[in-house]
Amino acid sequence: MTPTFTLTRRTGTLGLMARWMLPVLCGAGPLVGSIASAAETTETAAAAIAQAATSTAATVTWSPSLFDHLDLANPALARVAALVKAGQFGAAREALCEHFRSRRVRSGFWPSDPRSAQNPDDILNHVFSFYGSPKFDAGHPIRWNDTFLNDSELTYALNRHQHLTILASAYGRTHDPRYARGFVEQLRDWIAQHPSTDNVQSWAAWRDLETATRIGVWSDVFLEFIRAPEFAADDQLLMLQSLYEQTKWLAPQVGPRQGDWSVALATGLATVGVLFPEFKESGEWRRQAYASLVGDLQEEVYPDGSQAALSPTHHNATLTSFWLPLKLAIENGVPVPAVYSKTIESMAAYEAYLRRPDGRYPAFNASEPQDCQPILVAAGAFFKRADFAYILSRGQIGAAPTSTSCAFRPSGVFILRDNWSAQGNYLALDAGPYGTSSQHEDKLGLELAAYGRTVLVDPGRYLLDVGQPLAQYLTTTQAHNTLTVDGSGQRRAQFAASWVPSGNSPNTWISRGGFDYFAGSYVEGYENTPDAKHLRRVFFVKGKQRPYWVISDRVVGTGAHQLTSRWQFAPGELERAGQSGLTFATKSAGGNLAICPPAELARSWVAKVPTGSRDPMGGWVSLTYGKVEPAPQLCYDVQTSLPASLEYVLVPFAGEAKAPAVHIPQSASRKPQADVTSLDLDFGEIHDTVFLAHDLKNVEREVGGLRTKGCFVVIRTMKGSQPAVLIDAGFER
Repeated sequence: MTPTFTLTRRTGTLGLMARWMLPVLCGAGPLVGSIASAAETTETAAAAIAQAATSTAATVTWSPSLFDHLDLANPALARVAALVKAGQFGAAREALCEHFRSRRVRSGFWPSDPRSAQNPDDILNHVFSFYGSPKFDAGHPIRWNDTFLNDSELTYALNRHQHLTILASAYGRTHDPRYARGFVEQLRDWIAQHPSTDNVQSWAAWRDLETATRIGVWSDVFLEFIRAPEFAADDQLLMLQSLYEQTKWLAPQVGPRQGDWSVALATGLATVGVLFPEFKESGEWRRQAYASLVGDLQEEVYPDGSQAALSPTHHNATLTSFWLPLKLAIENGVPVPAVYSKTIESMAAYEAYLRRPDGRYPAFNASEPQDCQPILVAAGAFFKRADFAYILSRGQIGAAPTSTSCAFRPSGVFILRDNWSAQGNYLALDAGPYGTSSQHEDKLGLELAAYGRTVLVDPGRYLLDVGQPLAQYLTTTQAHNTLTVDGSGQRRAQFAASWVPSGNSPNTWISRGGFDYFAGSYVEGYENTPDAKHLRRVFFVKGKQRPYWVISDRVVGTGAHQLTSRWQFAPGELERAGQSGLTFATKSAGGNLAICPPAELARSWVAKVPTGSRDPMGGWVSLTYGKVEPAPQLCYDVQTSLPASLEYVLVPFAGEAKAPAVHIPQSASRKPQADVTSLDLDFGEIHDTVFLAHDLKNVEREVGGLRTKGCFVVIRTMKGSQPAVLIDAGFER
């Protein structure tokens, strides 16, 4: 790419072409002096670039060559074309700006990062926060290529310029000229420090993902500020020229290549192609971008609407990337294939039905639990989905979904819930493939909310840089709500077939009015015990009187081994409850959870609760990107011969309540070969006998003194009453 910007002193006494000035700014060439020695590291080089721009009071101006890139045959640009032909470039500039001010086009599509709710006045002062990070001062002028808070992702985020949408929004609300001036100042400063894609020191600015996001943002904010007096004609043409050159540079890199990254690239190209039909190449950019997006949809999105990385955070970002060009095209009269719209709707439905009672989604794989409401509100209105309205309003408006629980089989995500209210009980299971990116070794992990409060959490990701010890720990099995064998975790990274649905072991799902049953397996072995396999079964008994989950973890293999069952709680109090010494319960004014193993196991199980431990690692969560904090992790160590079953009852309760006593009935077979669950649960006023035949065979048997014939049985005895069958259900193959 050949830069066409001109760098000039504000005094106007000296003009320097960018091609000549570039070596000076980069720390090479005859006039650099101390700048060359300062450029020994990336950070000092970035500072040198910024300092050079400031010390010369440099500014940038547009070049008449911009008109070469416009479609002057377009009737809407007839006056501009005539003035250009006459060599009256100043008048052509004014005519072009008037054209943009008067035309009708729908903009306002690019949002700011939802995790970066920044104060616009902070942005004016070059103080930023991305992904929920602590605030940092980027300097005056902004050091666009410095690393801040020891996290390069913050530098990338800074160069995406999504913070400019916050200034645009603030200006739209207030018409305060400070926001327009701040926008222009940062725009000119960035262009001055980045006159060419060949600037190797601009490592964060010229990565393709940042370029794609930036040109999308610029397309929007250009149109949002177009009538601001502070956004002068010269600034408008300078921005258009840089926008063109960045888009021209990006276009060859856009095409379907299976990854959420390529979706973002195509979205940026589509935005420029739709919002700026004045560019000669805009038609080709639109065709290329939408062809790439359709190809990516076919590669990236599974039939259940899930995105292939199987990270809800990545799913949300990819949905947003796909959603923007759809809405952009439809509202500006650009046709898109029907399959595109249908697939976007399925992605939105996936995210809506994953939603926890607190309005956030579970943090499976590399994610943090974000609020998914903004995109779902927009998608619900666009697709006229009454069920979205019901879910988002927690039943106040809209139409109720046909069921509270749901299964997403290709992604292996299963949701067991009893209602859609903010006080619902909810369990989300991650029993799917490893994912194509952003992977954690967390199969059969789960999140759980008790009466609306999320109690058991996926630990999150902390940072994208997994070289950091705590970030690395959060990717491991040891950090998740599953189990380890002989101290070692899962190893799906070694088995590429397990990364996609075709290589995932099958899951069993049954959902009836009064219960849900899930069964899944992890079969790729453990680092220290390659032949061990984990089978997890979850049985959810619904109902207002006494909801609870029964979980059976069966480990198949040979020989004696140490099994460690891990339960990662959200930050807060966790205390022992009951007489066995194995039951633990949270203590909160809101929803709480008790984890209750059978009392008979007290002699063979050892319970411990690491919280913020570094040696060994344990008890850490990251609920917001860039922040990690201690939280209690309940671990049960069991030394046993395989095969073996570990069983627990998870009881949600509101406020202060007594945890139930859990016992194994005397009549139950406890032979290791018997793959059944048989438990007596004493809740005081309520006594339940639970029997689950995990081979799913429907056989007549006696349970709790009553004859039954199903493989899922609950016999309930209310205080002062006779036993009665609550559940007696079979499995229909």
